[in-house]
Amino acid sequence: MSGEVLAHLSALEQPDARQRLSACQGLLASLARDAERKGGSFLAVPEADYVLARLQRGLFSSSRCARHGFALALIRVLKRFEGTLPTDRVLACAAEALAGAGRGGGGHGKHGKHGGGGPTRQDRRDRVLGRLMFAQVLCRSGRLRQLPAPRLRAMGLEVAALAGGSGAPDGARGLACLTLAEMLGPSEGH
Repeated sequence: MSGEVLAHLSALEQPDARQRLSACQGLLASLARDAERKGGSFLAVPEADYVLARLQRGLFSSSRCARHGFALALIRVLKRFEGTLPTDRVLACAAEALAGAGRGGGGHGKHGKHGGGGPTRQDRRDRVLGRLMFAQVLCRSGRLRQLPAPRLRAMGLEVAALAGGSGAPDGARGLACLTLAEMLGPSEGH
């Protein structure tokens, strides 16, 4: 793993938007350079799987401004490598990231911050917001239109359910409404 890529990934959670944007641009340039050396394919880049997984895990992080930085970078990677990074590969990686998100611990050791062993309220909040952010990333990257209708319908129902739950965190309903509106697209005749 190149130190340059790791430095850009770490900088994506910076509170300063200019620093996050610079890290995103640096990461994209580094990945593009590596891909060009390997025939233009993102999947040929040695750290491709790690980068994709790390960007998706970042959507579940409450650290500083991580969700914003990692969402921006993931959108840009998905757009830049649309021809060489299949959407089903992105979805499979997202399923792995989701399986590991919010499992308790909240980054505070084996049994969570308060020793309970199960997911904390913060873990559940991060899981909901991370899933909503991933749906938003798919919308903004243009990858949503590549999903088959049954998968798109299931994702729409999941987004609605995430925001409608009694424990939905602040901002979840607004993000879900925006995501659903983008998923549905413009209505015909308007």
